[in-house]
Amino acid sequence: MYIFFDFFQKNYCIYLFNVLLYRQLATANSQDSIRLSIFYKRKLAVTNSNGVICLNNILSKLKTANLINVPFKNYDELISSVSHWNARLGPKGVDLIVLKLCESTALIYVCRKCNLQRDLNSDGVLDFLKLYGYKSTDVDYCINRLSQRLSLSADFPHEVGVFLGYPLDDVIGFISNRGQNSKCCGCWKVYCNEREALKTFSKFKKCTKIYCKLWSQGRSIIKLTVAA
Repeated sequence: MYIFFDFFQKNYCIYLFNVLLYRQLATANSQDSIRLSIFYKRKLAVTNSNGVICLNNILSKLKTANLINVPFKNYDELISSVSHWNARLGPKGVDLIVLKLCESTALIYVCRKCNLQRDLNSDGVLDFLKLYGYKSTDVDYCINRLSQRLSLSADFPHEVGVFLGYPLDDVIGFISNRGQNSKCCGCWKVYCNEREALKTFSKFKKCTKIYCKLWSQGRSIIKLTVAA
């Protein structure tokens, strides 16, 4: 059955949290870059020059959320698989939400809602989101609004960085500079507090190394997921 989480059960191709699909978003409107990280025969194959920020950073509670673009052949199987893993990971504070469906792929938002609510309640976020038609910082409302905006455009909405846990000043900086003139680049392009961003990127890198080692030793996804 060709559903992303089911690949965990196969020896020949194991996906960290199934498929961690990230491809560089080509347009200046995109805040996030989507990268592909595949556990293949228990080795992590990575395609990204800036380093990979995998879903292990969400499992470990270091990061609020990420996006994965998942190929599927059968819609019912996709939804069944998402429901299955929500039942297993939900009690630990991790949610999977289908944000957008295309003909053969689904954009899945993997997040910790408690962390997202904290980010949405941060100073300046509501005023920023109002620029894009948001009327509240309620976490479920905001996710639904983001899904609506994704469905209306082929490009990623400007505000998506807020939903991925990026600092608001860097999200605004990315928009203002059309993705250019950043101080540095890791999980996101940095325009303000470079020192703190580099510390965060270092934590992500260390976490990835640790999780890869634990996974190679047979640690299950459930055991790798830190409880909320």
